[in-house]
Amino acid sequence: MPLIDKNMEPLSLHPIRSILTSRLSRQLGLWVFGGILVVEAMIFLPSAYRRKSEQLEIIQMTAEATVHTLAATAPESQGFIDRLVTLSPNTPLMGAALYRANGELVNQFGPVMNFHFEPAQSRQNQLRYTSPWCYEIALPVKLQEGPHYLLLAYDATSVAQDLVAFSLRVSGLILLISVSVTILMMWIVSRRLINPILLLRSDMLRSGRAIAAGQSPAAFESPQYNTQNELFEVIQAFHQSHQQIVGAIAARDRSEANLKQTQARLIHTEKMSSLGQLGAGFAHEINNPINFIDANLKHITNYGQDLLTTIAQYQQELTHPSIALQAKIAAIDLEFIQEDMPKILQSMQSGSTRIRDLVVSFRDFVRLDEADQKVVDIHQGLESCLSLLQSRLLPTPVRAAIVIQRHYGDVPPIQCYPKQLNQVFMSLITNAIEALDRQAGESPLITITTAYHRDAVMIQITDNGIGIQPEIQSKIFDPFFTTKDVGQGMGLGLTNSYQIIQDMHHGRLEFTSTPTANRDGMTTTFTICLP
Repeated sequence: MPLIDKNMEPLSLHPIRSILTSRLSRQLGLWVFGGILVVEAMIFLPSAYRRKSEQLEIIQMTAEATVHTLAATAPESQGFIDRLVTLSPNTPLMGAALYRANGELVNQFGPVMNFHFEPAQSRQNQLRYTSPWCYEIALPVKLQEGPHYLLLAYDATSVAQDLVAFSLRVSGLILLISVSVTILMMWIVSRRLINPILLLRSDMLRSGRAIAAGQSPAAFESPQYNTQNELFEVIQAFHQSHQQIVGAIAARDRSEANLKQTQARLIHTEKMSSLGQLGAGFAHEINNPINFIDANLKHITNYGQDLLTTIAQYQQELTHPSIALQAKIAAIDLEFIQEDMPKILQSMQSGSTRIRDLVVSFRDFVRLDEADQKVVDIHQGLESCLSLLQSRLLPTPVRAAIVIQRHYGDVPPIQCYPKQLNQVFMSLITNAIEALDRQAGESPLITITTAYHRDAVMIQITDNGIGIQPEIQSKIFDPFFTTKDVGQGMGLGLTNSYQIIQDMHHGRLEFTSTPTANRDGMTTTFTICLP
C-alpha cells in the first residue's frame, strides 16, 4: 500500500526509492559519508606523508653512501668533484658544491645552490625541502686536504610524481570505500529503520483520517513489518494504542447507538402512552353518544315511517282539505318530504354505522383492553389500519385515488403483540401512501400480500411510488433519520417497526426498491417475516 507524506504524496516502500525520497535517509547518508570520509582520511593520509619520508630517507641514505664511497676512492678534492660529475647523468643529482672547513668554496657544478656554507654547516646530515621538485642535503666529508662540507642538490621530480600518484590512489580508495559503506549503511537503515517508520506513519495517517471521518480505523500494517529492535517495540506500542482507540471508538459507537435506541424507545413509549390515553378517552366519550344515536335512529325511522303512512292515509280519506291546509301542504312541500325523509334517515343510519366501525377499528388498533401477547388474526389488524387510513387513500391534486389490492393467504391466527404489530402495519402503510403522494401518477397502487409457509408468516406491503434511493437505503432504519420536511416526522416509524419485529417478535423486517417496468417509478416492498 502506498504511503502518504505531509503533502499527501505517495511514498514507496522500495528500498532504493525510500533512500532517495526520505529526508532521514539523506541526512543519515550525509552524516555517515562525512564521518567515514574523515575517519579514512585520518587513516590513509598519513600514509602519503610516510611514503614521502621513506623516499627522502632513501635519497639521504643513497647520498651518504655515495659520498663515503667517493671519499674513499677519490680522497683528493678535485678528483672527488670529478667523480661526482661523472655520477650526475645517471642519478637524480642535479649539482654539488664543496667547501673547506673555513668556508672557502673549492668547486661546484650544476645550478646555483639556495644556501651556502653557514646554513650547510648548521644543517649537516639533514635534507632541506626547497621546492616540490628539488631537495638539498649538507654532508661532512673527510678528504686528504682536511675536513670539507659537501652541498648536494637532488632532482625530486620522481618523488613528487610518485607522491601525487599515491595521494590520488589513496583519495580514490577513500572515496570508493566511503561511498560503498554509505550506500550499504543507507540501504540497511532504509530497510530496517526508515521503511518501518514510513509504514507506521502511513498507518497513523490512515487511522487519523478514518477517525476524523467518523469511520472505524483499519488495522495497522506496520506490526507485520518484522524489525527486531527497539523500533519494533515502539511500533507494538503504537499498535496497542491503536487497538485501544479502535475499542474506544467502537464502545462510543455502541453507546451512541444504544442511546439513540433508548431515546427512540422513550419517545415511542411516551407517544404510544399518549395515544393510548387519547384513544381511551376518545373511545369512551364517543361510544355512548354513538350508541345512543344509533339506537334512537331505529325508533326515529319507525316513527317517521308511521307518520308518513298516517299522512298518506289522511290524504286518501280527506279528499277535500280546507284552503288553509292546502296552503300549509304547499308551503312545506309535503310530497318532497315524503320522498326525501326515508333517504335522510338511511344516510344518518349509514353515518352512524361508519362512526361505530371507526371506533371499533381504532379500539382494535390500540388494543387497550387486551394483554400484551395474544393470539390474533393479522388480517383484522391490517383491515383496522386501512379503515383508519381511508381518508388518505382519496385522490389529491398530485395523484388519483390509491387502489388497495389484497392478496390474503390462508394464515392461521398467531401469537404476537397485537398492539405493537398494528403499529408496524400502520407505519409501513403510511410510508407507502407518502411515497405515492410524492410520485405523480395515474395508477397509484398498494398491494398487501400475506402467506403462511413452513411455520412462518409473511406479510408484504408493496407500492409503486417514489421508491428509496440507493444512497439512503442503509440509513432508513436509523433512529431520527427522515426524508420528510421539518415538522412532518421524527424518523422513528421505521426504527420502531424494526425493533418491534426483530426484538419483540424475533422476526425479520426487510425491503427492496427497484425501478418499475415503465421506469416512471419504483416498486418498493417491505417484507415482514414472523416465526
